[in-house]
Amino acid sequence: DTDVVKLQFKLPSQTGGHPIESYIIHAEEISEASMEGDKPGPKMRLLEVPASSLATEEVRPGDDLCSCHVSVEPNRSYIFTLQASNGRCGPSSVPSAVVFAPARVPVAPAAPQVFAT
Repeated sequence: DTDVVKLQFKLPSQTGGHPIESYIIHAEEISEASMEGDKPGPKMRLLEVPASSLATEEVRPGDDLCSCHVSVEPNRSYIFTLQASNGRCGPSSVPSAVVFAPARVPVAPAAPQVFAT
């Protein structure tokens, strides 16, 4: 069972002279122990998203935001970072705030069928 979160971020101001080809999304699962500073969770590379497939929303001229949807496990907390790639990966973004993907409420079962015996 997975859930989906929407990530929204600003386009990089510098591209190294070449267009951005893709964005690499990393997630770190946050546990109570890692929130208390005891032990960080493993950093996972979730996916690489082609730049051409991102939704772009113009907030104001020159300040575009991109967004994409990422599948995560429900009832867990995550911190996300991104890297832009134009054939070479740039530095990671500043980490996001902690994002909690709540557990889903189960759907009600179908009405029972009653058979005469």
